[in-house]
Amino acid sequence: MLLLAKYKELLGEWYAKSEPHSISAWEMFFFYRYAHDKPIKRIVESGTYKGYSAFRLSLLFPSVEVVSFDKRKRHMKIARKRFGGPFYRTGYLKDNLDIVDGDTAVLIDGPKSLEAVSLAKMVAGRAAFVAVHDVFDIVPELEWIFDSVIHSGNPSPEEREIDIDANWGPTHYGSYYGGPLAICK
Repeated sequence: MLLLAKYKELLGEWYAKSEPHSISAWEMFFFYRYAHDKPIKRIVESGTYKGYSAFRLSLLFPSVEVVSFDKRKRHMKIARKRFGGPFYRTGYLKDNLDIVDGDTAVLIDGPKSLEAVSLAKMVAGRAAFVAVHDVFDIVPELEWIFDSVIHSGNPSPEEREIDIDANWGPTHYGSYYGGPLAICK
């Protein structure tokens, strides 16, 4: 897996660092594997939490602008303190849709459930593709909106090793309909 080696190289020491409730190493690799050769110029994340995903995306895609929105000022303060970077913005993505165009990938990590579907629908015609984290039981709704929905569920044993390798330990495979991360086009 040459792509996995490149992924680990780009993340460096951050490959093995984790944060509960953030996108796992396998899910981030799934996103990277899909997006690494796409002609995107910007990745917009909705739901910063404590900033790990946006920071890791900036390492994985060094020539791509990364912007992360979160409504909670406290989370933005934590993210900026931990990682610096100009990519953390307080507010809602739904109020900043002008930032999304055909050269933009959107990663929805908040809101969750049907609110995530609503946001995905808002950006569906604008973005190059949309990734939704914690899809649980909303895959049918996403399949209704998008022509193609690819989920990260049921990784191979080798791919599961990515999370174990990165100190995530055994995770939640198979407990979601479709998988924890869905890429929609």
